[in-house]
Amino acid sequence: MGFTRHLFEDDNFLFTIISGELENTSFKKHIIEFNSVAGDIPHLRELVDCRGITNLDNLTVGATVAASQQEDKRPDSLLALLVPESNPLIYGMARSYLAFPQFQRQDANIFTDYDKALSWLAINKREKEIFNKLVHSVTAPSLNSQNSL
Repeated sequence: MGFTRHLFEDDNFLFTIISGELENTSFKKHIIEFNSVAGDIPHLRELVDCRGITNLDNLTVGATVAASQQEDKRPDSLLALLVPESNPLIYGMARSYLAFPQFQRQDANIFTDYDKALSWLAINKREKEIFNKLVHSVTAPSLNSQNSL
């Protein structure tokens, strides 16, 4: 199980890739690390790519909800979760994660389309282009294999 975070402080943008098996302990650890990495960044826009998750057998809904409640409050931030269209289990876990953070963030949403997720996060077309370039700067080698960014 892996979490790869790319923080672009100058642009208030955080891109996280989740891959492999997602389980209770590593998810809780991710939230703790996220809180320390994101700090007090104002107007944080966060894209979390969950399409690389291969197994959720050891992740419970209760742990997912508990982890989301451990996030620091960021009332001016946005979160876009990018999930695979063909996996309703990952979509369902994403929904359970978002069950309570409406009190933690300005807004959070689930997407199956990368372009729509970026459009939703960005204030305008220029910011969307910046976010897209930042994502591509860290994913370029794997883009061809995913063929969806």
